[in-house]
Amino acid sequence: MLQCLFMSSDPTDCGALVDPTNGRVLLSSGTTYGSEARYSCISRMFRLEGPATRSCQLDGQWSATQPQCVQIGRHQECLAFALNPNLFNCL
Repeated sequence: MLQCLFMSSDPTDCGALVDPTNGRVLLSSGTTYGSEARYSCISRMFRLEGPATRSCQLDGQWSATQPQCVQIGRHQECLAFALNPNLFNCL
């Protein structure tokens, strides 16, 4: 079955994105088709869980789901910063 897509002169807009809690999203060129969103966490105390990038698709939806910034567990925190024990109280 042959399907045709009607291309409008108006670019497809996927809508605004919100920063995840304890993180931020940076847009490459707005919220229209082909734009890319890059996610990061605002502190090393958090790690990104989910996709680091999403793209605006032709259907007007952002790819994937919004990631979250999840607090690193105390044990993992101590391992990650073992080289500088003065930064954290890991005992």
